[in-house]
Amino acid sequence: MGERQHIADRIDALAAQRGDDPALTVEDETWSYRALAQASRRAASRLHALGARPGDMVVLPMANSPEQVACFLGAWRLGATPLPLSQTVPEIELDHIMRAAGARIVLRAGQDLAGEPLWQAPSLTAARCRAQASGGSTGLPKVIVDTEPSTVDPAEDHWGWTEGPALFVPGPTYHSGPMNHLIGGLTRGVHVVMMRKFDAGQAIALIARHRPHWALFVPTMMNRLLKAAQSPADRAVLASLRRVWHSAAACPAWLKQAWIDLVGPDAVWEIFGGSEGVSTTIISGREWLDHPGSVGRAAGNGEIAVFDAAGQPVPPGTVGEIFMRNRVDPRRFVVISEVSQRLHGEWESFGDLGALDADGFLTLADRRIDMINSGGNNVFPAEVEAAIQSHPAVGDAVVFGQPDDDLGEVVCARVHVENGSLDRDGLLAHLATRLTRYKLPRRIEFTDEPIRNDAGKVRRSGLTLVSQAPA
Repeated sequence: MGERQHIADRIDALAAQRGDDPALTVEDETWSYRALAQASRRAASRLHALGARPGDMVVLPMANSPEQVACFLGAWRLGATPLPLSQTVPEIELDHIMRAAGARIVLRAGQDLAGEPLWQAPSLTAARCRAQASGGSTGLPKVIVDTEPSTVDPAEDHWGWTEGPALFVPGPTYHSGPMNHLIGGLTRGVHVVMMRKFDAGQAIALIARHRPHWALFVPTMMNRLLKAAQSPADRAVLASLRRVWHSAAACPAWLKQAWIDLVGPDAVWEIFGGSEGVSTTIISGREWLDHPGSVGRAAGNGEIAVFDAAGQPVPPGTVGEIFMRNRVDPRRFVVISEVSQRLHGEWESFGDLGALDADGFLTLADRRIDMINSGGNNVFPAEVEAAIQSHPAVGDAVVFGQPDDDLGEVVCARVHVENGSLDRDGLLAHLATRLTRYKLPRRIEFTDEPIRNDAGKVRRSGLTLVSQAPA
């Protein structure tokens, strides 16, 4: 491996070597390395004027934009830690996150940095590279702090960043995956292409224009892209991707297979694991074909086990609660939260259910808190969502339970119809060939609006349905 460099100094070095080459594109706006380096110096001046100092947490509620990335780099120049948030974060939640993070400085979107002086002081290393906020399924925000310093080794590449000319990272940087790969690509001198808000048609156009070799998606994006790519030309654009990573949510088997068919098994890669970094799994498309439905085996020095409700290990193939541990590597991420993760000795759980096969490959069932018990039958929302999303007219679906006097809970679905039209009878007819009767949604509501955020996340605890008609 090579020598580690400060992130901002690395961008400065690239600006000196390749000043006019494209560094960052966000939809129709492209910044060169030189423009990005200069804007980051102006952002450092703005943040310093607001009081940001070494060790401070700088909260940035912004959509993906070149200005946002300049603010990340500006914070690092000062030895501060950026904490990106959605630009639509409610004030109450913003206050909660800032208190949890001990943050004093907040800079919102819409900043005009042009009038700021160029920061000239040497870059200071932030002891904490970045922080992310997550509400999770509890609805209570938590802050996850990366305790690695704000330095990179440009020679290090475990992800395939440098295997081609550009990365396509359409997800919001307030989630860890897009943030990681944005910085990973920029500091390796690879053009990073992003979106302010995901749109499948526009995404296909951006891939056609910039020809990235690499992309990071969530399953919702993968579904929308496939359904938007109706012409052979559009499918050829998607097929040009040589490495497709996906994460953040369970990927239905039919959707995974469709992408393997499109780009080939060696191009599809999945990573599963919480932002807390206890352990992760990784699986290639070729491994997935041998273990359909799996998210892979524990990567690196991580370990995975599945326990029953009594805390006992379950046999291979049996669903239980997934626990992870790492007894070798020092803990990189610190979690600030009002809700503690579930512990079982050295093992930690974040509420996911699944099963391990005899070879150690993990298959997800759902989240423990999301499982529905209807008339004594356990229903996993992810299974029902996958069946609904397989309908050609459906862009997305979220399944959750609601109280019922007779059954205890009933299966409910909110369905985003994106292509053509669909009614209740048509959907139930489609599902009847794919699901046991007790898993069919008894209450269905159709919507023209997207259900999940741009990171593919949804908070089921806040969902209710207007429609109450029985199935």
